[in-house]
Amino acid sequence: MNNKVWDGKISSLPAEFKTQLLGMLDRPDVIAVRLGITGKGIQPNYQLIHVDNSVTTMNGANHKKFERADEFDETNITAPLTRCDITTMILTGQ
Repeated sequence: MNNKVWDGKISSLPAEFKTQLLGMLDRPDVIAVRLGITGKGIQPNYQLIHVDNSVTTMNGANHKKFERADEFDETNITAPLTRCDITTMILTGQ
C-alpha cells in the first residue's frame, strides 16, 4: 500500500487532472478553486468558488458535484487559487 501524501504542488498532479481542473476554471461563473490536501495528490477533491461567492464541492475522481462538503476542513484545503495561479504553479514546478 502506498502511504505517500501529496506535497501540495500543483505540478505533481496528473496531467489529465490538471486539464480538467483548468477547464472548470474556464467557466465564466468560476473565479477560483480550493484543493483538498489530505490525499495522495492523484485526484484531490476540490471546491469551485463562483463569482457570487457561492461554493460547489467537486469529486476529484470524476469532476462531478460532491455531496459530502462537510468533510472539507479549513485546515485541509488550499487557499483560493485562480486559473493564473495554477498555470504559474504548473510552469514553475510548484
